[in-house]
Amino acid sequence: MKISLEWLSDILEISATTDELIQGLTLGGIEVEGVEQKGANFKHVVVAEILSSAKHPSADRLSVCQVNIGTETKQIVCGAKNYKVGDRVPLALPGAVLPGDFKIKESKLRGELSQGMMCSSKELGLSGESEGLLILDAVAPLGQPIAELFPPDTVFDLEITPNRPDLLSHHGLAREMVALGLAKWKKTEASPALPSLAQPPFPVVVENALGCPCYTATVIEGLQVGQSPAWMRRRLEAVGLRAINSVVDITNYILLDYGQPMHAFDLGKLSLSSGLHIRCARAGEKIQALDHQAHSLLATDWCIADDSGPVALAGVIGGELSAVTQETTSILLEVARFNPPSISATSRRLGLSTDSSYRFERGTPPLLVLQARDRAVALLAQIAGGCATSASVTGDASVSKRDVTLRFERVKRLLGTEVPKEKIRSILLDLGVDFKSETESEVVLSIPEWRLDLEREVDIIEEISRVVGLEQVPSRLLFSPSPSSDTDRSQDRLWTLKQFLANNGFFEVVTNPLEDDEDAPIQLVNPMTVEQVSLRKSLKRNLLRVAAHNLHQGKRSLKLFEAGPVFDETGEKWCLGILLTGARSEAHWSESERETDIFEIKGLLETLGVNGSVELVAPSELREKGIKQPVCYAEIDLEPLCCSPKAPAQFKPWPVFPSILRDVAVVVSKDKPAGEVLDAINACKPEWAEEVVLFDVFADETGARLAADKKSLACRLRYRNRERTLTDKEVNGAHDSFKAVLKSRLGCEFRE
Repeated sequence: MKISLEWLSDILEISATTDELIQGLTLGGIEVEGVEQKGANFKHVVVAEILSSAKHPSADRLSVCQVNIGTETKQIVCGAKNYKVGDRVPLALPGAVLPGDFKIKESKLRGELSQGMMCSSKELGLSGESEGLLILDAVAPLGQPIAELFPPDTVFDLEITPNRPDLLSHHGLAREMVALGLAKWKKTEASPALPSLAQPPFPVVVENALGCPCYTATVIEGLQVGQSPAWMRRRLEAVGLRAINSVVDITNYILLDYGQPMHAFDLGKLSLSSGLHIRCARAGEKIQALDHQAHSLLATDWCIADDSGPVALAGVIGGELSAVTQETTSILLEVARFNPPSISATSRRLGLSTDSSYRFERGTPPLLVLQARDRAVALLAQIAGGCATSASVTGDASVSKRDVTLRFERVKRLLGTEVPKEKIRSILLDLGVDFKSETESEVVLSIPEWRLDLEREVDIIEEISRVVGLEQVPSRLLFSPSPSSDTDRSQDRLWTLKQFLANNGFFEVVTNPLEDDEDAPIQLVNPMTVEQVSLRKSLKRNLLRVAAHNLHQGKRSLKLFEAGPVFDETGEKWCLGILLTGARSEAHWSESERETDIFEIKGLLETLGVNGSVELVAPSELREKGIKQPVCYAEIDLEPLCCSPKAPAQFKPWPVFPSILRDVAVVVSKDKPAGEVLDAINACKPEWAEEVVLFDVFADETGARLAADKKSLACRLRYRNRERTLTDKEVNGAHDSFKAVLKSRLGCEFRE
């Protein structure tokens, strides 16, 4: 949300500096994401009138213009096409320096003298786009410095949290700045209320008040649609909106001034023999919207319809066929309230987020409907010469307030400090809260309708702390120790696991549990975006996405992990995802580079003492993410690893007696898994064998040294008795007995 300080100066006296405003708003819970300086504070740029325009004799796309700056006439070569003789435009004279250190000087263009440059709004830094010269008001004084027409302005880019829709306007932020002590109100005149009209009310049919609690329709005739005045265009462009025409600009201006969306229909383009209907769309209906796209509607979409069908998507976007143009002479002005969930569902389904839908989704107070309508009617009369001839109000446009009881002792207990009652009263009055009744211990408050977030006593106390400033609340140490719980212990184990992975070169990533997997078992009923339609069933997709991003940035090798929730039909469980790709270590002169393989990730799981699914990611999945190198992935259920009670670790003293090593080469069928052989060895190993290690696998395709259908698995056993030193005779006897048992169990042979 962009806010113009020059715009705010209409209603506020602001004495604070820019830095003080940034600090005050930030401490008040409103993040300032950026600050821009606007205006055209240039020397040697003045207002000029185009007296004549002739084709350049040597360039088809250029014109030679004679322009008057009040004291003399200048010749300017120009490439723009959007002007006409008589227009007044900004003229940069020789010596002017425009944004980008662009210096203006007298020169010849294709042989014709040019004594300056006529400017667009983009060239003056007033907007990010330009369709030609900036056409000024016809009454702009000739020779007037352009800096006087476009005074300096500071624009704040604010991050407004979803629970504060009241801040999505200049008037809303003004209330907040006054409450935070950053500004004071000016005395301003309210817009006159719309008088009673002789004509009967405009026919409006709201088919379900739940979807549209209040709808006002006002007919305004005798309009002369043209360019908005410079002050309005300047303010709209300062906060990022492009000026279109006087009627559309007024609706956008009211939106940003009061926070109330509205829409203007060209009345001559509507078929209204049965009135205007606010209803749910019907099967098969479509609308050609102002985004130049045809949208298919569902029965859950609310629309504004005339006899021919939908002419607007309620609260989201207007229809292209009923749009206001330069030829429009009468309009139907819509100012309404719509059901936030309905607007949100339609906006997200169609991928249409507009300034109007953004506000309707969060809720608009009833008070604004008539207030914004009256202000718009007054501006239309002032700027476009229109006169209201008929108006109707359907539904409830009354002001509704909530009552909340605030206990002074509760304020003290929650904040840990005492705030004087007079200070509380001053803060709440500045926030627009009314006092209905008061006793020594508590007060009954009437919450203003624009503060949709204030519902409970604790909400009021939070507002008091926010305005007082949390930095003013003294810190205290109030706690009592609590015994460690199962949750604490599982978190400790999880932290230890993460630390182990980090110590081994892994980087932790945290991704959103929402994704765009249409095959996931848990689908969202009302997704926020098309990329977040389901709860993830695995961590793999997100880890692959992170890996792809890093690989595309030139990273060759990755070791990533994520611990987080996954979901299926049975509910939620926590898993650990581990991803490896690229070289096992950075290139070095002392050894050749080795690629990561699946055995590294299996070894990692063995070190952790857990089982999990281990895989080489399928090429089709890698192609989907644009990954062109092998990727190893493992996923582990964290429940047994972190959440199950574990016996305390027991210390075992270091062995003091030597060990004796013996090898055994087991010859088995080539298709027998090595895991089965190792399981058999561990199952029948002697008592003294404290360790079994597979160190060699041998096969001979020629059959010269070993039958071609056989393979040899060489294992090393470490024998040790912790009570005494073993003799070779004891070890040999135990080893021979072990081989006999193993041969009986596996039917294997032994290779010498």
